[in-house]
Amino acid sequence: VFWNFPDARKETEWTRRNVLSYPDLTGENLEEPAMESANDEIAFMYGEGTKMRQDTVLLKTREAGEKLAVSFALAKSSLLSVYEWDLEQAIERNSGIPEELARTGKIHMTTPEISKEIGSIFLIKHSINLDSNL
Repeated sequence: VFWNFPDARKETEWTRRNVLSYPDLTGENLEEPAMESANDEIAFMYGEGTKMRQDTVLLKTREAGEKLAVSFALAKSSLLSVYEWDLEQAIERNSGIPEELARTGKIHMTTPEISKEIGSIFLIKHSINLDSNL
């Protein structure tokens, strides 16, 4: 979560130069579509209470703690978007299997391919469970 970037291009440049260039600190590398699914541009203003409406965050104070609290909420929302994207990809990859099984009585995948796909689905489930405070 970044605050006060003048435009998306500068934010992207800064992120690539100062965050993504340190893979040992940033954790798992995400595919570009997964990152896009988690990217939201939200304006912020100061007003009479802390709330969020129509892609605008209204902050009551100029204190860093308030921005930090909003940042944590937005970061969790982005993480949830990444999990949703991962699940959508798994569903898309496997959506034809039940129909094929009903039609032919067989699955076109080999046993190792089936095992890998099951493992991939368990990894997604495990990641979500590790972050169960969503």
